[in-house]
Amino acid sequence: MTTLKENSFPGMPPERANLVRMMDAVIFDLDNCLADDSHRLSLIIPHLSGDEKYHQYHRLCFADKYHRGHIAVLLDELESGATVFFSTARPERYRKLSVWWLQQLPHHGLLSEDDISARLVMRPVGDVRPTVEIKRQTLRAIEDLGYNVVRAYDDRQDVVSMYRAESVDGVRMMIHDIPDCEAPRVEHISAAADVLHTMSDEAWPVQGARRTKHAPHAEHAVLRRLREAIQTFESRNKQYGGNNESFGAAFLSLFPGGKLPEINTVEDMNRLQVLMQLFNKLMRYAANFQDGGHVDSAHDAIVYSAMLEAFTK
Repeated sequence: MTTLKENSFPGMPPERANLVRMMDAVIFDLDNCLADDSHRLSLIIPHLSGDEKYHQYHRLCFADKYHRGHIAVLLDELESGATVFFSTARPERYRKLSVWWLQQLPHHGLLSEDDISARLVMRPVGDVRPTVEIKRQTLRAIEDLGYNVVRAYDDRQDVVSMYRAESVDGVRMMIHDIPDCEAPRVEHISAAADVLHTMSDEAWPVQGARRTKHAPHAEHAVLRRLREAIQTFESRNKQYGGNNESFGAAFLSLFPGGKLPEINTVEDMNRLQVLMQLFNKLMRYAANFQDGGHVDSAHDAIVYSAMLEAFTK
């Protein structure tokens, strides 16, 4: 495991490390939590021991797919303002592959390469201690830096139980079943929050271990989606030249007197809506005429023209 020393992160200047102290932190596991390692499981060699037992398994970690629902949880935690650490039992020798894989995640610029490298904590080569002990040491090292670890996600129940015993909200989050799997998958943070809030005090290994303060994850998810919607609107508006504002007057100009004809039947309504779709595509093409046109709009116009012909008597 990469050792986290006071005022020191691997790859992070000491002065920057001091600035991030006393913040809330969240820990994520990698294998079977964020990363789908199912394609590598057959590469574990049972008759070997130590690092060599898992060498072929670990060396292909760069080819893992990610779980979209679990990445949404990661994004929610990042947008809540928490500092995210990655705690994995993978040996240190696979750091470059692991950092590269994390860089490919759709984290929308919320994690820099330096952030990922500094916050990825791995098992020292040759360290054969149980995973739960490795991750307990990582947790305490992060807390020694002044962070308040509020939540930790892992696919293993023994690790989750350890987090809860250390007064951290442990959430079991996995992609595929593992031996002795009893807990349900938690594929979205809102579901995780429901589980945590409904558990009785007796269900926790330590009385009073459950945290009462939770970040408003649902609100952050809504804000993220609203920001994405704004970005989509701005990019489309730029591309189509304010087509939504000029469509009404332009479309009415097609008809005598600038007025819509009377719509008395379902057939008339069908023709009108197809004509509107066709005209909208033509306007989008015209807005991009100087740039060579708009291929999608030209293609769609063909489709709507054929539909309009089918509706025409």
